[in-house]
Formats: sequence, C-alpha cells, structure tokens
Amino acid sequence: MASTAEKIAAEALKLSTDDKLVLIHLLMESITPPELPELTPAHKAELERRIKRHEADPSRAIPFEQAMEEIHEELERRRRTREGRANAS
Repeated sequence: MASTAEKIAAEALKLSTDDKLVLIHLLMESITPPELPELTPAHKAELERRIKRHEADPSRAIPFEQAMEEIHEELERRRRTREGRANAS
C-alpha cells in the first residue's frame, strides 16, 4: 500500500513545471529552520565574488530552466560514468 507521501508525490508529478516549483518552494519553506547557520568567511567571500562578477557582466546570467537542464545533464553524465566504471570492475 502506498504511503500518503507517495500518493501526494504521484499527484505532484502531474503538475506543470511552474506548479512543481511553487510546491517545492512551499515545502522548503515549511522545513527551513528559523535560524540559518552563519556563513563561513570563505562562503561570504565566494558569494561576494559571484555578485561582483554578475554585476560586472549581467549578460552572462542564464535562465533558471537552462541552469537546471545543464545540472541534470551533468548529473546524468556522471551517473553514466559511475555505472560504466562499476560494470568494468
């Protein structure tokens, strides 16, 4: 028997991409702790570097959908590489 979460997930998968993103946001907001940990100096410096880079050339920015597609492609490429290594062993 499917759990409540599995039933909800099955319905959520039928949603449009925009509705899925809204749902993700709502779920993340519901579990985000009230106090986030402090960023390390290294993280702060990296964020500042990225902000400055963007401000210097905003034309380099890409749409969220494109970024997610590139991330998924890279993850899939890495998964295939790992599987290839495992099968070669």
